[in-house]
Amino acid sequence: RSGHEAFTDLREWIESTVDRVGGLNTALTVGIPNVGKSAVLLALMKHIKSAKVRARTSLTKRRVKKSTRPQVKNQPGFTKELTQYVLRDKPRQYCLDVPGITQPKDFFYERPEAFYSLVAVNQLLQGKKGFEPHEAEQIMKDTVVFILDALNRDRNFGYVKKLGLEGPTNDEKVIIDLLGQSRKHNANDAEKKTQKAIETFLKLFRTGNFGPVVLDDLRQTYKPFQFQQYER
Repeated sequence: RSGHEAFTDLREWIESTVDRVGGLNTALTVGIPNVGKSAVLLALMKHIKSAKVRARTSLTKRRVKKSTRPQVKNQPGFTKELTQYVLRDKPRQYCLDVPGITQPKDFFYERPEAFYSLVAVNQLLQGKKGFEPHEAEQIMKDTVVFILDALNRDRNFGYVKKLGLEGPTNDEKVIIDLLGQSRKHNANDAEKKTQKAIETFLKLFRTGNFGPVVLDDLRQTYKPFQFQQYER
């Protein structure tokens, strides 16, 4: 199927669904950060010929912005405002671009592996939101270990050659020392060296330099997750 046909079907589906449901005549983009909600809406707006003359209204109390299309960036949390776009004139119909739903801190304690996965694929703000600096740094180190464990488990050793390692490892210190060697930091900049080294490793992973990777352990039997109740 062509992209044109796909977005025609998407637009028609949105219109028919909103018409059937009624209410505010508005569709929403809903999901976790950086999965492409705004990108899909942007593609949809490009598909609609009249999008060139459409304006968006930022639903904030302080100011109203005017633009024709959503702004996108490969960065979790880039969309920060509820923004309304006109999808159809008569009868008037809208799509509301919504910021990504960020998992609460409790999610880390309940499902740490799922949390590491989201950080690894750039769908959380590097594990920093809601955590103390030392906690965030440890989460980033643990994410590196999580990725290494997944690579080693599936015998995907492309990272060994790419990084020039002597052999497989699951020690984040080896990675940090290796990728931090070329960084221009002195002995007092250990924290910056660690941060930059981890960012470099994650960038290599996210851009496919280690080959195809499955982070989930598919050998494990699926067990429905039971959410816990935390006292505040």
